[in-house]
Amino acid sequence: MTKAETEPFDPEDKWDVLSSAAYARDQRTIPKAWLAMNITFLTLSAILFGLSLRGGAGGACISHAQSSIGIYSPLAMIKEPQRVWIDAEINTTSVFKGAPSDEVDEAWSRISDVPDFSVSNAELQLANMSSIELYGMPDRHLVQFDVFHNLHCLNYLRKSIYMDYYREKLHHSGISHLDHADHCIDIIRQSLQCHSDTTMLGFEWRPQFSLPAPIFSAVHNCPANFQKLTDWMWDHGENLKEYIVKQSE
Repeated sequence: MTKAETEPFDPEDKWDVLSSAAYARDQRTIPKAWLAMNITFLTLSAILFGLSLRGGAGGACISHAQSSIGIYSPLAMIKEPQRVWIDAEINTTSVFKGAPSDEVDEAWSRISDVPDFSVSNAELQLANMSSIELYGMPDRHLVQFDVFHNLHCLNYLRKSIYMDYYREKLHHSGISHLDHADHCIDIIRQSLQCHSDTTMLGFEWRPQFSLPAPIFSAVHNCPANFQKLTDWMWDHGENLKEYIVKQSE
């Protein structure tokens, strides 16, 4: 990703939030909010401490990998929410945009073709799911993370625009191109609805348009530091292809 897409937001770069009337008004509510936040923190701390006593050190690590509604993921503990300025204007240049090239393909591969990953049966139970056991690796089960699958799907749709260039790479032995593309469109739709980014976008007048044009660039509250997640996967993932063996029924 380019620096503009990933750079954490600095309020001084865009506006002085501390001088706004809204900030002055919210100051009067801080004592109550602070009290509620501390009560919530102490309650969660007590719960996590109790879980750590029940599960030992491993249990403590696993409990911290739960999301706010209790869906386990080994990546949850490193999500690191942040505010990010996303530059999304039509004329913005990016290594992820434009005609096919080795540079573009490499950038997309970095964020969508991450190494394989495995978890224990105990972790599967925490997530209330199942997966195949890897051949020759007792109690190791193959998993992937949804964000990287969605990016794989988005990359597939990108390649579909340049069919003459990517035709051979889009072949899938078990599914037609149209079915694959349809699957990708729908799973990305569901993921967008699930995460429901409510960031407001403004409008402006532009000479070439008779109607107001949306300003696509804005500060977003991102639930994860994507660069950190991607780096972690490349550091901790494994090539498990030789252990993915279909067992006879």
